[in-house]
Amino acid sequence: MPGYTLTGELTLKNKLGATSHEALEIAGTDYVKSRLVSFTLGQEPKGNFDVAHLKAIHRHLFQDVYEWAGRTRDERVMLSGGTAATEPVLRKVDGNAFMPGPFIGEALERIVSSLREQNYLRDLDRAERHDQPR
Repeated sequence: MPGYTLTGELTLKNKLGATSHEALEIAGTDYVKSRLVSFTLGQEPKGNFDVAHLKAIHRHLFQDVYEWAGRTRDERVMLSGGTAATEPVLRKVDGNAFMPGPFIGEALERIVSSLREQNYLRDLDRAERHDQPR
């Protein structure tokens, strides 16, 4: 049962009322930029870059755009419209699939481990940080 996308669409359900991917990108960009500014002001979620902290960062950045911000597709999320967001396989606008929901937790653990092994990117200069795999 789809839950994260509008019926028959690739457009993600959102708080902004956007009904197309293009409209969502335009409408959501300013909200996310505003939340990024708060990071530079020291208002980001505090933590130690574990999975919970990464989810808190996601929630902080996208809270104005998505009800499910900070949650992963391996979690059941009840949306305000009464639907349950349970979409383990979700496709991007280009047709490629996002990581399947059941594998997200394990992937986040690998990211956390990699960040820890790289001293949370603290000793890298700016150019090296941008060269890191995403």
